[in-house]
Amino acid sequence: MKPKIYLDMDGTLVDFVLQVNKCGFWRKDNENKVDWKKVKAMGPRFWSEMDWVYGAEDAFHKLHEMEAQGLCELYILSSIDFEEGREGKKQWIKSHTIFPLEKVIFVQEPEDKANYAAPDAILIDDRNKSLKPFEKAGGYSINVNFGWGHGWETVLVKVKLLLSGLSFTDNKIIDTFEKDDNKYELTEKICDDDLQIVEIVNKTENTLDFKL
Repeated sequence: MKPKIYLDMDGTLVDFVLQVNKCGFWRKDNENKVDWKKVKAMGPRFWSEMDWVYGAEDAFHKLHEMEAQGLCELYILSSIDFEEGREGKKQWIKSHTIFPLEKVIFVQEPEDKANYAAPDAILIDDRNKSLKPFEKAGGYSINVNFGWGHGWETVLVKVKLLLSGLSFTDNKIIDTFEKDDNKYELTEKICDDDLQIVEIVNKTENTLDFKL
C-alpha cells in the first residue's frame, strides 16, 4: 500500500490567525482567545476567504505531484465541529485547488485525527493536540511550526525522507543554545544513503527543523 499523507488546514495550509486579525475576531476580555461567536456569525465566508500560509501553496502542489508520481496518497484532514465551518472549508478548497472533495476528511476534535494513524500514515499539522495522539496511535507526525523561516521547506525535506524509507543511523550533537526562553539542540545526522542533514531540536516545544 502507498503511504498516506494527511494535511491539516488551519495554520498548516490556510492562515487562520491572519484571518482572525483581518476580521478583528479576538475576544475583548482575552486578546489570545478567538471570539467564536463572531466566527460562527460570519458563516462559511470566514473560512472560504482565508489566505494560504506562507509557502503552503507551492508545497501543496509538490505534494500533489508526489501523489501523481505514485509515491503516496494525499488527503486533507481537518477538525471542525460545526457545519458552516465545514462548508466554508470546502468552498476554499474548490476555489483555491483542484483537490477532490471526496479526499477531504472532517473530524470533530483535533485528537480524532489519531483514528487515521497507521505505520504508513503521516500527519502534517501545526498543533500538538493533533500530532501527539496521531504519533501515539502509531503514525508519523510532522509539525509545520518549525520557525527559523523554513516551515514548509523543512516539511518537504522530512516527507521525502520518510517516503524514501530512510532511517537515521548516526547522530552527533554539535551544539546547544537558548533563544526566546527555548532550549535548542543541533544534531548532525547521517542517513542510510550517506545523506547528511542537520536537525535543530527545540527541546522546550519538542519541534524539529531539518536543514540540508
